[in-house]
Amino acid sequence: MLSLISSLVIWAIIALIISSVLVLLLLAVVHVLYPGYLQNALLVTSAWVIPLFIVLLIQSFLCCGAISFKGELAAIGQNAQEVMGGPGDDVSGDAGFYLDRAEKLLDENFPMASGKLKESLRQGMEAADSFVSAILMALDGYIFRRIAWGIGMLVVVGGILFFNAGKDRRQREYLRRRSMMDL
Repeated sequence: MLSLISSLVIWAIIALIISSVLVLLLLAVVHVLYPGYLQNALLVTSAWVIPLFIVLLIQSFLCCGAISFKGELAAIGQNAQEVMGGPGDDVSGDAGFYLDRAEKLLDENFPMASGKLKESLRQGMEAADSFVSAILMALDGYIFRRIAWGIGMLVVVGGILFFNAGKDRRQREYLRRRSMMDL
C-alpha cells in the first residue's frame, strides 16, 4: 500500500512538472511573438491557460501511471516467461513440474483424449504470454491517446491565444494610426 501511495505522489509531482513546463513554454512563446499581450489580456489568457493546465495535469498523471504500469506488467510477463518457458521451449521450474504432473494425470485418467488435452494445456500456458502482450499493446494505445489529448489541447489553446494576440495587436495598431491621423 505504501508503494502505491509513493507511486501516486511521484506521478503527481512529475505531472505537475510536465504541465507547468508546457504551459510556461506556451506563455513564453506568446510573450516573445506578441510582447505586451499577456499584461494587457491577463483575464482572457487566464481563462484559457488555467483549464489547459488542469487538462495537461490530468493527462500527464494518467500517462505516468500507464507508463509505470506498463513497466511493471512487462517485468511480470518476463518473469512468467522465464518460469514457464517461451513458446516451443521446454517448460522449467515449478510450472514444468506441475505441467508434467498434469500431463501424467491426463494420461492415466483420459488416455483416449490425453493428446488433445495436453496440447490445450500447453496452448493455455502460451495464452498467458499473449494476454500480457495484448495488455501491453492496449497500454501503448492508451499512452498515445493521453499524449494526443495533451498536445491537442496545447495546440488549441495556443491557437486561441495566438489568434487573440494577433487580433489585439491589429486593433492597437489601428487605434494608434487613427489617433495619429486625428492630430
